Amino acid sequence: MKEQKLIHEGLITESLPNGTPPPGSI
Repeated sequence: MKEQKLIHEGLITESLPNGTPPPGSI
């Protein structure tokens, strides 16, 4: 669970600067 949360937070963080959310976040 911890790892999934970290990965999910990482995807959100990475998607903010680009403005384009990764395919997995949708």
